[in-house]
Amino acid sequence: MDFLKEKEGFRDTAYKPIDSEEYYTIGYGNYGQDVKEGDTITKEQATAQLQRNIDTKLAEIRQAIPDFDSLPLEARKHLLGSWFRGSLSGSPKTISLLNDGRFKEASKEFLNNNEYRTTSLRGVKNRMNNTSNAMLGLIG
Repeated sequence: MDFLKEKEGFRDTAYKPIDSEEYYTIGYGNYGQDVKEGDTITKEQATAQLQRNIDTKLAEIRQAIPDFDSLPLEARKHLLGSWFRGSLSGSPKTISLLNDGRFKEASKEFLNNNEYRTTSLRGVKNRMNNTSNAMLGLIG
């Protein structure tokens, strides 16, 4: 949880990181149609919301990557963080390569997408680079 709190940062009022976003974000990266312009949240509410989101995302990533729990903690943090953002969950080829143990190819494939190439958000690019590097760290 602390890893995601640090990466997402806390915002007590709904916002759009970029104008083209369909929905708003609030708290610790909670994004979706349930978040409306003008919504506010306390840190306590956002922490509870983040825990629910983590529980949901962990179930999803464990289903998609059956060996997830056997990976080193550092890799799990970055993979979950990218799943949380939607960048890993939106890359079935990367997931397939991870599951096949083809970590170098997965690392390269993960960055082979429009979000990485076009984002104006430095934090997003840094997080994606860190996730790619975490995949490279799985090479044994």
